[in-house]
Amino acid sequence: MVHNLKIRLAVTSLAAGFIYYVCWRWLQLPVIDPSAGSFPSFIFVFAFGLLQPTLPSKLQAPYHSHWLLLVLVTEPLFGTMAWLDVLAAFLGYISAQVAQKYLPQSDASAPQPNMLLLILAPALLMGSYIPPEDSPKPVYMSYEQLRKSVAFQEAQPMTAMGRLVVYQDYLFINELNKGIHIINNANPKEPQATGFINIPGNTDISIRNGILYADSFIDLVVIDTRDPKNMLNVTRKTNVFPWNQYQAVGTGEWFDADEKHGVVIALEKR
Repeated sequence: MVHNLKIRLAVTSLAAGFIYYVCWRWLQLPVIDPSAGSFPSFIFVFAFGLLQPTLPSKLQAPYHSHWLLLVLVTEPLFGTMAWLDVLAAFLGYISAQVAQKYLPQSDASAPQPNMLLLILAPALLMGSYIPPEDSPKPVYMSYEQLRKSVAFQEAQPMTAMGRLVVYQDYLFINELNKGIHIINNANPKEPQATGFINIPGNTDISIRNGILYADSFIDLVVIDTRDPKNMLNVTRKTNVFPWNQYQAVGTGEWFDADEKHGVVIALEKR
């Protein structure tokens, strides 16, 4: 009878996985999701690790790591590989190992197959890769476009002020995910907007010894600003920052995105 403690823990975890889907993904309620969509990967490996002895003998794997491997193989097959999911799966595996070690063992010689496991767990795993029909569709900017996008333009209206950096007589003001406004502040009573640096995905800037550093989604843009009237020397260091599908869309609403296509710059409702 003590063995039922593991069964209850695992089935409760599976039930939590379905509540997660209903509230956060399918109904799209305003629920905070600290796992960023990786909770099912944890639940699947954790529950199977605990309930493996209840599977029919033909489905029992000699090691709990088989369920971890199943998640890791399924991710790239569906084009949704994310390192956070991988981490969640490993945490589920480790948690199941700890639970197996420290939870009391059953007095029963042969645990009975648990049909609820066979029904709920595969549905939970496959549900991870089936987006809702009305989920938003991401609009991508290819990496090639992103890396050709830095351009010096005429002054533009400022709509959302971000970080401000002072260098010599100039102010460099970030506009979130768009670029940097250049303001001539030689006369603080009458600052003059002199230009705009188009940098998609820019959220932060810094200047050191006249060299401006700005993020551009996953890349780092480096610009020589020692002559603010003639900033032509631009270099880019690629793949410096982690890929984030939510950075430019300003929403926690779930949508399916693949970093192989580029960076997400907007959402298109289906």
